Amino acid sequence: MPLSIRNPEVEKLARQLARERQTSMTDVLLTSLQNEARRTKDNRPLSEKIKGLADELKSLSKPGGHMMTKDEIDKMWGHE
Repeated sequence: MPLSIRNPEVEKLARQLARERQTSMTDVLLTSLQNEARRTKDNRPLSEKIKGLADELKSLSKPGGHMMTKDEIDKMWGHE
């Protein structure tokens, strides 16, 4: 079933993203719609989503890691 894009901004964004990803507009639209549907379905508060990510990263970390100081973090980001 054909889909006609009548909004110039939608077409422009779809073409731009397809070009950047080196894929078709159909693939860009499909991926975008799938991601949005998944995001909409996950209606947990942002704080719960972040906690889940933090817990996952913590489970992947190895014991005995180095706790960075504020000075080390600033230096890493070029804020000396």
